[in-house]
Amino acid sequence: MRSFHDLGRRLLPLAMCLGLLRCTGTIGDRTTDGATPRGASTSSHVPVDPVPLAHGPGVGPSAGRRLTKGEYTNTIGDLLGVVLRSDDANLLPDDQPATGGGFRDDIQGLLPTAVRTDAYEALATLVSERVAWAGGLSTHASCTAPTPACREGFIRHLGRVLYRRPLDDFDVGNLAPLFDLAPNDAAGFEVGARLVTQAMLQSPHFLYRLERLDGVDSSTGKAAPSAYEMATRLSYLAWLSAPAPELLDAAERGELGANESYAAGVQRVISSSPARRGFEGYAEDWLQLYRLDTRTPNEQRGVSQALLNEMKEETLRFASRIALTEHGDLTDLFTDKKTELGPALAPIYGVMAPAQGFASYDLSSDPHRIGILTQPGFMILRAAPDRATIVHRGLMVLRVFLCSEVPAPPANAATRIDSIPANLTDRERFALHAAAPTCKACHSTFDPLGHPFEPYDLAGKFRTQDEFGNDLRSDGEVMLDGAVQAYASTASFASILGKSASVQRCLVSKMFQYGLGRSLDDTDQGALDDIALRFEGAGRTYLAAITAVATSPAFRAMAPVQ
Repeated sequence: MRSFHDLGRRLLPLAMCLGLLRCTGTIGDRTTDGATPRGASTSSHVPVDPVPLAHGPGVGPSAGRRLTKGEYTNTIGDLLGVVLRSDDANLLPDDQPATGGGFRDDIQGLLPTAVRTDAYEALATLVSERVAWAGGLSTHASCTAPTPACREGFIRHLGRVLYRRPLDDFDVGNLAPLFDLAPNDAAGFEVGARLVTQAMLQSPHFLYRLERLDGVDSSTGKAAPSAYEMATRLSYLAWLSAPAPELLDAAERGELGANESYAAGVQRVISSSPARRGFEGYAEDWLQLYRLDTRTPNEQRGVSQALLNEMKEETLRFASRIALTEHGDLTDLFTDKKTELGPALAPIYGVMAPAQGFASYDLSSDPHRIGILTQPGFMILRAAPDRATIVHRGLMVLRVFLCSEVPAPPANAATRIDSIPANLTDRERFALHAAAPTCKACHSTFDPLGHPFEPYDLAGKFRTQDEFGNDLRSDGEVMLDGAVQAYASTASFASILGKSASVQRCLVSKMFQYGLGRSLDDTDQGALDDIALRFEGAGRTYLAAITAVATSPAFRAMAPVQ
């Protein structure tokens, strides 16, 4: 008898012949001319009624997004119980943001590549071999006899979970021949089932969040996503993973259709245990903490790998406490004076380090530490390998908390700044640099946002003088919300940000962008207005933000045509 591994090596070419990996000119279930492909069915489509708001439904989330590396890993673990080790997951390249906002779930950065295709093939083989039969794959088989009925039952049951929707006859017809590669007996059923699993894990219906483009709400006659598609949108938004079988059951019962039941379903999803992992995944993208994973240590500047690891952990713990444990106003991120530190990070703060692990600290007596802005992990995110400047830090504030961007610098910008004496303070050097007409407009926008951070070195340690003996300042003024506002210290700057209407709108705008999987444009502003009002009215908490996004007509609208 052929081994499972030997059979698996033949699977990808066979899958391509069977049409499992067919290309149609678009990522989805439609051909290039817009016709519904052979075998497609809309019988499982459960309409979703929109929630009427002041500005109408808006434009929906991007459909056809590839699963991010984190989504893929979580989905494999949740649905098949296979925990991918770091060396397994490293077969997949890390996702990189392709557009403004720093989000790795943006569809523009999720295009297929040959490297990923090879990695998916290798991982599909690995997972299909490791997944348990007893209590694992066997739970999807009501019988194991070598009959068409038993085979079809397994395909439909497992496929509903992995494809996140019921399978139609065309899907089943593509997968059923894989059982013919296995022995025609009860023992061979498991071999065939693993081959089917391997094929499903390489299918676009698993790897991409596909949505049919021909769904219609029977009550309004308008295009609408199915309840299964809404279950998928919700689960990846809140859990960073696929919908659990119970959520698919709720979709099948129509509980993600009517407004009242949909709102209740949203609350169940965002209140469940996987929501903590979902928030941490969102926070990594929103705050761009994934940049710490690939940053090169600089021991000479006091930045070790252990310190980088603790920097990321500190900010995740800090944000999770405010967002999930305390259900606090997200503007508390700027002014909260408590944190958790490990043995590598505590000396940066000038406090006694814990012997091991993380310990809680109240920093109320330290005037130089306040909220996320003075956390070393945030201040180093976009810094150069050997130096953090006010530009690096000002741009992070601009992008993360003000949802703004500036054009790329002119080609000679680096040459110009290198020509300025290095023994000046950052404030002095960039004041000279910004005197050039081509530099002034942008630098006048983000330099004032970086001035409060001048006293902090690359590792985030506070100092009063730089290596040249220059006195360092943290005061200044910034144009925000249409007015010039002065600040005397980093703490007062943080307070200004926390009270800013622009910052508060940006906080929920980021969640909206993440949920849509694409950059926002002018067509999204009306929907964002409604979401921002709900966010403000519900206390500006994380739960308020994700609820406002998930229940908005825009999140429930059909995907835009790519």
